[in-house]
Amino acid sequence: EAVEESTSLSDRTTNRMMYAYCFIPRPDIPSQRHIADQILASLPANDFSIATNVFPNAPVSASLAATVAATHRPPLDHMDLLILEGGREDHELGFLVAHAIATKKPILYLYPKGTRPVLFDHVGMESLPATVVTAAYPPDGVTSVIHIFLARVMGTVLREVPHIKFTLRITDRI
Repeated sequence: EAVEESTSLSDRTTNRMMYAYCFIPRPDIPSQRHIADQILASLPANDFSIATNVFPNAPVSASLAATVAATHRPPLDHMDLLILEGGREDHELGFLVAHAIATKKPILYLYPKGTRPVLFDHVGMESLPATVVTAAYPPDGVTSVIHIFLARVMGTVLREVPHIKFTLRITDRI
């Protein structure tokens, strides 16, 4: 059973485009490039300015460039959320996750269904902050996983309602 609750970035992003960084390890490999294309196509172009390692020479939006120039901070500091594909090991994934956790930015860490998020082997999944969402994606696409994450980040969070089971034992002492 899912319950809606309101939270997060919607207050920060009112009346402005959101900035997202999408990282795909080894986008030069055709299978990785296919995943990258699916992820990038899943992000609504009207709402997001997307920076990615898939197209490293692509120009950033004018508003992001102006903000970076005015603050003298790297573009990554101005991203509202990160989408990371963890199907292949890459040292940069650890850095991006650590940076996003330290700056309290939402992260969607994707990994192929049937595998496990290797990056988190040395960290208990329960100790990750709520801003880190790990999700397995099916072979036929990542679109639905990304849309659920974006709904959560944009203000409508679907969370599971816990089910509590207990056994009532009546003894002679009662």
